[in-house]
Formats: sequence, structure tokens, C-alpha cells
Amino acid sequence: QQRITGLNHTVMGLVDQASFEQIPNSASFQVEYSAGKAAFQSAKTVDGLGSAQSNLLSLQTKVTAALAADRCGHNNIEGKSIYVSISLEEMIFYDDGCVVNATPVTTGRPQLPTPTGTFSIFLKEGPVEFISGDPPSSPYYYAPVMIRYAMEFLSGGYFIHNAPWEDNDDYGPGSQYDNVIASHGCVHTPLATMAWAYSWTPVGTPVVISA
Repeated sequence: QQRITGLNHTVMGLVDQASFEQIPNSASFQVEYSAGKAAFQSAKTVDGLGSAQSNLLSLQTKVTAALAADRCGHNNIEGKSIYVSISLEEMIFYDDGCVVNATPVTTGRPQLPTPTGTFSIFLKEGPVEFISGDPPSSPYYYAPVMIRYAMEFLSGGYFIHNAPWEDNDDYGPGSQYDNVIASHGCVHTPLATMAWAYSWTPVGTPVVISA
């Protein structure tokens, strides 16, 4: 079951990426994923889990092929750019309109939302200690924590960064409403992707965040 949980999360990310890029059949992929997820969650037998796994694997193959066919030709900023969708909790990296990487993320909770608009990376730090700007009595306080990779896109402490308190399965749609893991306005990113992004992203890279 743990293996299927991981597969479900992977397929969710691919389907959300397809929606983000508005590729052909993205709406039907969402419908198929919702049905597959429901079947997995309701499965009570080995046969039921096997059927759910087979359906998710089939969808993964279809979406992966569709994304590969639609990798380039997007009307984006020239050169390198990063796009974040808050509703999909998805971040995509482009180079001259071609997708080079994508990942589910966790953005800010409703009380401390991630800002929308066009920004740019102006500071890269890592490792760096994050210290809460709120007192211990505040519901938004957090204990000091070491962050391996952090890229600031808006002054005041708005970063794209790894979040050591989040498991890989925590990222994605709905994670911004979980007050245990949701950010204070930053964009939390899985460690492996963040390590790659830190190396790939030069200072000055545009960051476009949409609702």
C-alpha cells in the first residue's frame, strides 16, 4: 500500500503539471486521476489495490507521454524562468519555453499567503538558519531550523526553499491548508528538486506566481 501511495503522489504531480501547462487532454487526465485516487482510497482487498495500481500506472504512462510531447513551445519569458501555481501547488522550471523540471510544492497558509505576481531571485543562501520573526506565544512561531537551500524572490523573507519537516508525500494540492506543514508565505520544495534548482537558477531568474 505504501508503494501505491507513492505512485498516487507521483501521478498527482504529473496530472497537475499537465493542467498547469494546459496541454491537450489535461481535463480528462484530472477526471481519470480523481477516479483512480478514489478507487485506491476505497480499496479493501489485494485485488482492489492491484486494480487501483494498474489504473494509476496506465494514467502515469499517458500523462508522461503527453508532457513529453508538449515539453517545448510555451509562451514564457525568454531564458530561464520559474512559474508557481498556488491552486495546483505546482512549480515548473522553463528554459526558453521548454520545461526542464517540475515539482509539487507547499505554499503559504491562508493567514500568511504566498504573494502573487512577477518577482526575481535576488539572493541565494545555503545552508542558512531560519529564525521565526514571531514570539513563542504566537501561533506562527517556529523553532530555529537549518535550511539547506534557499532562494529569496521578495524582500521580507519570501524564499523558495527545502522544508526538512515535510515528507515528499506532503507536497501538492491542499498542503497549503495544513497548518503543520504550510509555509509562512514561502514556497516549500522537496529536497532533491531544491538541490537541483539551487544549482540551475542564477540570481535574476524571474519567478511568476499565480493564484
